[in-house]
Amino acid sequence: MNKQIIDDKAHWEEVASRIYRELPRNRFYALSDGAKTALGAFAQAWREVGGSFAEKERFGDFLTNEVGPLVPQLFQQQPSGPTPLPKPWIDPVTGAQLPNPWLTNDNRAKVLLEKRDPTLAKHFQAMAKSPYEHVAQMQDAEAAGARRKLIKYDEATHQTNPFVVGNLTETGRVTVTDPERAEVYKREAQPIHLPWESGNRNLTGMGRLAKNPQVRAIASRAEEIQMLWLTEQLSYTKSELEQKATEAQRLEAALNGRARR
Repeated sequence: MNKQIIDDKAHWEEVASRIYRELPRNRFYALSDGAKTALGAFAQAWREVGGSFAEKERFGDFLTNEVGPLVPQLFQQQPSGPTPLPKPWIDPVTGAQLPNPWLTNDNRAKVLLEKRDPTLAKHFQAMAKSPYEHVAQMQDAEAAGARRKLIKYDEATHQTNPFVVGNLTETGRVTVTDPERAEVYKREAQPIHLPWESGNRNLTGMGRLAKNPQVRAIASRAEEIQMLWLTEQLSYTKSELEQKATEAQRLEAALNGRARR
């Protein structure tokens, strides 16, 4: 049993967690114990390949810019902006807008638009079918997007998130009355499990890391570090349990001996 390895595990978990917790849009509140260990192992592996913690921003930048795009669950999703509206085709000579072929029944134009401008084609089809309904849906989507941008989520929010605490009454209420908030709360309630995490290794996630060979190599080394850490921790825990069992037997024997007097 090597106590230094146990101390290394605690050290790197603390270092990685502290830096990650300070990053914009971090999801520290959703970091499972296994993911915390996996992140700590990743930090040690990053250090082994020349990374420096003299400036903690370097590791933070690496997590944000290199790892984050490959492991999206590490960071909160930013509300997407409104989808750009399709632009109608214009007669380059007169400047007049070309008509909706689903209203004029221009089959050749339909085929052409579906091939070259499918977004506009879908818009024209919806407008031909039910223009007021389609415009209302566009207005609703824009309003929902605006509401999503106003939703703030942090550690304090996580503590009362009904999808986290299991409040079925509240989850039902927010789903009906505030679907955008429910969408965010439900997503943020999911715990982080990193692709290289021992016991939760994700083949799809590991495959995605291959897009960045450096990240993939560090993650592979982090897997090895975790195995070493957990093996030593298991040995240490078993040793502690044996010592406690021995002490319990001694105390029990002492009590039994006193009772027989």
